[in-house]
Amino acid sequence: MREILVFKGRKKLFRALQARTHFEKAKGIMFQPRLFTPLLFEFDSPSRAKNAIHSFFCTPFEAIFLDEKKRVVDVKSVPSSRLIVLPKVNSLYLIEAPIGTAAKHAILGGKALWWKATGELPGKKRRTK
Repeated sequence: MREILVFKGRKKLFRALQARTHFEKAKGIMFQPRLFTPLLFEFDSPSRAKNAIHSFFCTPFEAIFLDEKKRVVDVKSVPSSRLIVLPKVNSLYLIEAPIGTAAKHAILGGKALWWKATGELPGKKRRTK
């Protein structure tokens, strides 16, 4: 997983991890404690049904769905053991975050978010082996 920082405008909201491999995406936040690091997913294409998720083996969380322009299209509080969770409209990105994240950072429908890998942030040197 890659560490990223999530922003709204010029304001840094929170640190997150980006699921990049098939295994990371399949595992998601399953078996994580109640307070976990938010996780960003990028789906293959914008869709509603193809990008549905479940919450088996997860603590309750917020699902923040974003479109291809990284605008918030839906925010859902997801209880444990939900068979299917669908966004209201097509989405390309999903952030799974602890309950209360959207309210804490005023993440509302229509608001645009953006992110950068911590190694890509201005002024931060890349790690070398």
